[in-house]
Amino acid sequence: MPKFAHLPLIVCLVFGFVSDARAQVVVGEPAPPLQFEAFRTKQQVDLRRLHGNVVIVHFFHGLDASTRREMPRLLEVRNRYARHGVVMLGVSLDNNQAAVVGFADTFDANWSIFYAMRGRLDDYRVAWDVHFGPRVVVVGADGLVTFNGDIARLEDAVVKALGEAGVQGFETMTAEGLAAELAVITKLFDDRKFGDALRRLTAIPASAVDDGSPSAPVYAELVERARQFGSTAFAEADALLEAGDALAALGHLQRIANELADTGFDQQARDRIEELRRDPAVRKALAAAERRDGATKALEMARMLEDRGNVDAAIARYRSIVRLFADLPEAETAKQALERLGAKTDRGPADPSLKKAERLYRLAESYRAAGKAETARAKYEEVIENYPDTFWAKQARKALQELE
Repeated sequence: MPKFAHLPLIVCLVFGFVSDARAQVVVGEPAPPLQFEAFRTKQQVDLRRLHGNVVIVHFFHGLDASTRREMPRLLEVRNRYARHGVVMLGVSLDNNQAAVVGFADTFDANWSIFYAMRGRLDDYRVAWDVHFGPRVVVVGADGLVTFNGDIARLEDAVVKALGEAGVQGFETMTAEGLAAELAVITKLFDDRKFGDALRRLTAIPASAVDDGSPSAPVYAELVERARQFGSTAFAEADALLEAGDALAALGHLQRIANELADTGFDQQARDRIEELRRDPAVRKALAAAERRDGATKALEMARMLEDRGNVDAAIARYRSIVRLFADLPEAETAKQALERLGAKTDRGPADPSLKKAERLYRLAESYRAAGKAETARAKYEEVIENYPDTFWAKQARKALQELE
């Protein structure tokens, strides 16, 4: 998705334990004040100046095992949405600077971090009612708290906040945007454009659909339609397998993988394909099919060479088909072509008359190029009369038709 410089930012605050009985951070209510000079950078940070941006705030203990364990996930979310204006702030709950330094160095912190000894920090502990870390709170573009929970649910909260802030690409996170998108997906299903329908449906985060909302039953119905479609698609592959046609089943699964890319069904299809390919009987059938395909392509190439007048190369290719695919129908076709060209099946020389036919045909071509059409016509007819079953007679007949 494109970057929107003037759209909301995300600021991540990981909080300590919040008592439900005296919580100051309430979803739907304004976020408490937060103003500080950033550790190391000395940058002045004020949450009030971030109104118009989506914000999340990080209270943490630098040496705490759970804080460090959850940081990769927190950074993953922050980095994933950076192009949409993601900013992360941290507020240390530590009593010694060494813990903060170690934390910042470990995670290459390039976001603003607040560190203070007792006193001012205690004011924020009370205002935000945070005493233990880690914990996250998301503040919306309007300055209201939109989420107060743990990092495991952070991404859904961030995405929802972006949608509510009107960031392009996250419109389905609003009630109106979700309803419009579900209407589009319904029509795509009705029009049997299943790939597009499934891709758009799977792009909607489950957190966008609130239980009890008008869109909830529509979304549930579409999910069921997707499930039934997937069941039917894979049932067709199962039917082909039961009929003993593993190759057709593989082809069907490959079409699912190609046509339903980025829907989840494509990965299921690829997994089934890999499973089938490990079956010895299927591997044998695949090898036979690949061999037949190779023979067909070799025959097509030989015919193309013959049609282009490269007879020697065509003869060599026909001979290789006879040698490599002796048990396939293509070998018999290649033998017939060699007989037509006056060539032996093995590597022996071609019939000398074939060379004479070629020389006579080339002579006719030179007369034609010189504008001597009658002389050329006579030579073409001579090729046809003396060497009727050769490639050059076939070319001569074409030339005569063009001269008429």
